[in-house]
Amino acid sequence: MFAYLVDESSWTHYWGERFAPAFVVYNSEVGGRSVGFRSGWYHSGSKGFMLNDDSCPITYSRRHSIRVKDSLEQIRDRIGLWLSVAEAQSDLLMKQLAEARQETFANSNASLQIKLVAYGISTEHAKAIDKWLITEGRSFSRLDVAIAVSAVSSSLPFASTRFELGQFSGKLLQHTVSESSPLPLQQA
Repeated sequence: MFAYLVDESSWTHYWGERFAPAFVVYNSEVGGRSVGFRSGWYHSGSKGFMLNDDSCPITYSRRHSIRVKDSLEQIRDRIGLWLSVAEAQSDLLMKQLAEARQETFANSNASLQIKLVAYGISTEHAKAIDKWLITEGRSFSRLDVAIAVSAVSSSLPFASTRFELGQFSGKLLQHTVSESSPLPLQQA
């Protein structure tokens, strides 16, 4: 189970882009036995999420066996904390957006797809991200690629895949993604 929630009361505006504080609460699919909370940003244009990575102090995750409800208090606390620091997080987001807008992620469509696959994105999703960038008239900046990943993720039928691509989009925006440790994203 995944629940994606957006706080539409405090938008951050950057060069015509709109971002709202957001988070996802999840209880793993069968066999995963984990429950957690991940904060991030909702991009209004792509209707997708850019989730913060594990280094964010607000992130919460734990394994469970039967008592998922024991985690609810922790998750409530994390939601309150995220909303209380959203303004400070907005300032950090503005810095990340400015840096990502200036940095080129790839030089061509072919190199974009190769690079995305090297990071663990499926070939099908890499092609969809490339197509979105072309259709929307976007550049190959790290920001535009992160937004494209977010856009493609928002159209996928499985919440777990949207979550994984949202994590990748956030890591790309925060410049914490690494080819040496690709994401586990090989499903189509």
